[in-house]
Amino acid sequence: PYQRKEFDDDQFPKQVRDIPNDSDFVFHVGDMQRTKTSLCNITWYQHVADILRYSTSPVFITPGDNDWLDCEPYIGAKQGWAHWKNTFGFFDSHWQPHKFKLVRQPNLLENVSFLYQRVLFVVVHLVSDYFDIESERKYRHTEQLKWTKQQIATN
Repeated sequence: PYQRKEFDDDQFPKQVRDIPNDSDFVFHVGDMQRTKTSLCNITWYQHVADILRYSTSPVFITPGDNDWLDCEPYIGAKQGWAHWKNTFGFFDSHWQPHKFKLVRQPNLLENVSFLYQRVLFVVVHLVSDYFDIESERKYRHTEQLKWTKQQIATN
């Protein structure tokens, strides 16, 4: 998870600026905040988004537990999830059009897949945390497995 120091020292912004211009896309695998520091404040999400927009390549983001589930003691996981979706849902649309056909899982829009240079990329948001609700985890895992198998079968 990012800490204030990484922004103050220009470490994270420099990492984004250093992404090669010829990269076709970038994956960010989440955990972009330390909840004890950010308290899941919406401005933290917006600050990270502003920096990621400097990338010349499309950025695809999957949420990590620090991005919403760990918000439970501060603003609640539901509000953390709302902040994440409002800030990073469809984040890749800042770089349109893509060089490939992007497919989103209809009922879990943060999950994406695409075929690029004969390689199938499937990104799913796995939920597993002690603030998690078991029924939500089971639902997501069942739906994601079904969707992943469908993506493999159709590509």
